[in-house]
Amino acid sequence: MRYEFDKTLETGHKIIDNEHKMILGVANEILQAIEEGLSSKKVLEAINTFARYINTHFPHEEELQEKFHYPNFRYHKLWHQSYVKEIELTCDRILTEGISNVTITELKRRIETLVQHILLEDSRVAKHIQNIADSNKE
Repeated sequence: MRYEFDKTLETGHKIIDNEHKMILGVANEILQAIEEGLSSKKVLEAINTFARYINTHFPHEEELQEKFHYPNFRYHKLWHQSYVKEIELTCDRILTEGISNVTITELKRRIETLVQHILLEDSRVAKHIQNIADSNKE
């Protein structure tokens, strides 16, 4: 499965959308590395790149949410923190157990969870920001 950045994932915020595109691109690289049967080391390198992007991206989102007083900011930030820990656990599991059906399934689930977060939660943030922008025009 490949993830494509399309209209359903757009937030309308250029920096956030560009970061989402980069994250999905790296997610696709991870999935491709698995499909090609690359070593655990190569898959872990791709996951580490994914984690670095996330650790850069999440603070940008949180800063934007604070700026626009997003009402679910606390929940969103806690979700980010939890997700980072889950990715770290998945990396540790791959390091200790290697690439297996179990670790691949876990990794794919973690990636899909982030895509769903972008689709559902980040779209709510975008809508909140748009509502503020619209109300400021009036």
